[in-house]
Amino acid sequence: MITVGVESFDVVEQNQHLIKDHWEEVAGSDNSGRELDVDWELFRTFEKHNKLVTIVARDNGEMAGYAVFIIQNHFHAKKTICAHNDAIFLRKESRKGRAGFLLIKESKNILEKLYPKVLILWHVKPHVDFGNFLLKIGYKKHETIYSLNVGD
Repeated sequence: MITVGVESFDVVEQNQHLIKDHWEEVAGSDNSGRELDVDWELFRTFEKHNKLVTIVARDNGEMAGYAVFIIQNHFHAKKTICAHNDAIFLRKESRKGRAGFLLIKESKNILEKLYPKVLILWHVKPHVDFGNFLLKIGYKKHETIYSLNVGD
């Protein structure tokens, strides 16, 4: 049974094997040449200052995945609180059924309780695009980001 709830970011750091799996499958496959090197201290600082929300999915008690959000006021509309999804990942064994749907749905519910007026932003990679799913559950396409690696 999948359960979803807010936990300390420590649980993500303690389950670095999931981050490595995530990086290999999702983030590292964009061929940018970047290497996984998480700034754990930065995440802890964000959490200490209430600028980080870590939502964890558990499958029969075992960590199955996470959705991590950076919280900040919008640069151009400072009364608007933004929840930027930094990462979402479910281990392959937990992707059966509704686990992904539950993680996304409960992330919205949790963020809405923490911040009654919040702009939730999901960053979707083109090679693991779940944008159509987000559209079906009420999200709107907000913007498209392009990147270019410059230098070494």
